[in-house]
Amino acid sequence: MSQPAQPHKGLSRSGDLWLKTNIPDLGAREDAAAIMRAIIGLGRSLGIPVPAEGVETPEQLAHLYAVGCAQARGYLFSRPIAAADITAMILRGSKLDQG
Repeated sequence: MSQPAQPHKGLSRSGDLWLKTNIPDLGAREDAAAIMRAIIGLGRSLGIPVPAEGVETPEQLAHLYAVGCAQARGYLFSRPIAAADITAMILRGSKLDQG
């Protein structure tokens, strides 16, 4: 029997709700989508942004968008980059390395 989806969620010091998307079958699990919709709805009710963390595939991003998530971060967009490197990239006008 399959375990129910348990996306990680937490309230950070800044008051943001985070939605972690490390669920392999995100699109196939209706219980995962229901939990995500509930967390996103809670954030909207409280006026708190709910960015998704750990987005690695276009499919995950599409599913998050479908349940109402408007912000995301993860390897799909870029590997972790040091703050000093981001500043230098902006000053150079460089693009993120997606590798």
